Amino acid sequence: MTEILICGCTELFTEDALLRLAEEYRVVIAGPSAVSGNQKHITAYKTSPTEEKFRQLFDVYSFQTIYYVSGYTDGGNGLFGETQQLEQVMLECSRSRVDKLVVFSTVDSQNYMASYGKQGELLKVK
Repeated sequence: MTEILICGCTELFTEDALLRLAEEYRVVIAGPSAVSGNQKHITAYKTSPTEEKFRQLFDVYSFQTIYYVSGYTDGGNGLFGETQQLEQVMLECSRSRVDKLVVFSTVDSQNYMASYGKQGELLKVK
């Protein structure tokens, strides 16, 4: 069974979504989880990418895909140390030869600010 890792702002995944993923994948969650206790094919670890325990997950599992969820995904204020977390995830992916790293985010994570004219019209970015 293919193993995937979900990290970052993991609490944005609902229990239902995680259970559906677990029908086809072995799901490992690094961070807070919506799933109460370990379920079949779902294992949660209370760790973040900047901790040693996170690095050890790559020694135990052979992840094919890593999903990193930005703290901006839901329009929030991001995660503390998010840049360092993403850098560490990328480093572990390269060390372990992970096939794919998928990052969920929004334009808010790029400090996007819409500009409006004097009459309230949305100005185009050049």
